[in-house]
Amino acid sequence: MHLCNRAGWPERFTVASSTLLGLLGYSYSALSRARTELAEAVAVEEARIRQLAVTGLA
Repeated sequence: MHLCNRAGWPERFTVASSTLLGLLGYSYSALSRARTELAEAVAVEEARIRQLAVTGLA
């Protein structure tokens, strides 16, 4: 939350991997796995939204 507060809570912002690793105490492999899982979850949600829009249910 500290990083979001400093950035003024923008919708998107960037943070260096080294900063995240230091703040979270994660290994690089754990951070990489988390990013992959997040990207997959976003892709699934975007596909679901597109499907709803195509069928007129959105």
